[in-house]
Amino acid sequence: MDTKETKTTTTSTNPVAGTSTKVTERTLQGSADAPDVVVIEKTGGKKKRGKRRYSNRLKEAQQILFPLNRAAERVSDAVAAGITVWRRESDKSSRRKRDGAVKDLTDNGARSVAKIVRKSSLAPLDVSKAMRRTRLYRSIVRSIRF
Repeated sequence: MDTKETKTTTTSTNPVAGTSTKVTERTLQGSADAPDVVVIEKTGGKKKRGKRRYSNRLKEAQQILFPLNRAAERVSDAVAAGITVWRRESDKSSRRKRDGAVKDLTDNGARSVAKIVRKSSLAPLDVSKAMRRTRLYRSIVRSIRF
């Protein structure tokens, strides 16, 4: 009995994860007792991020911008969540009673402001961490020490 071997190779890539998978399938034809063989190899891995590169003069300014950006994003997300709460609660009030959105304006407003304050409470900490990294801050701290 003569055997014939067929080999099929398929490669798939995931650009988001930075990985690729290679699937090799070997089929032995003409042999009843030999099963099909599938080999799966994972090639590559997660792509490493490169280090941030700065010029000497602008390094500190750029390093301050990242935490400040995070703080601004935190505040804007909090405002969006607060407006969503206000809209949802005023809709609920208007369905429950006549002129409910107007009657419950202060309650709904208080709920939305509470949500904004809760979600944006860590923004000042982000700003203070950004300032703590500066040379000016370190020189002030050194001058205060006895």
